[in-house]
Amino acid sequence: MADVLAAWLGPEVVRPIDWPADSHGPSHPAVGAALMACARAAQRAGGEDGEVLTGVLDGNTSYMQFARQVPAVDTWHGYLTYTTLRHLALCADTP
Repeated sequence: MADVLAAWLGPEVVRPIDWPADSHGPSHPAVGAALMACARAAQRAGGEDGEVLTGVLDGNTSYMQFARQVPAVDTWHGYLTYTTLRHLALCADTP
């Protein structure tokens, strides 16, 4: 996911973020850390890119909107990134 975001937003926006380690698994703290990292990336990106990423996280951006905004990656990786971001957001909403 971080690779797709870096290809889209630029490595300077994504790389300085402290992403949770894969070994943390789908724990609630790891989901929260990943969402915070995405929110920080959206802030750093700003403009339309930041709005689209924020929209993915809050459910206001469709996959088609996301795919049009992220032209630098192949369809499969873009789709996996979108669905992973939506899944993380939904996990965070579930107690």
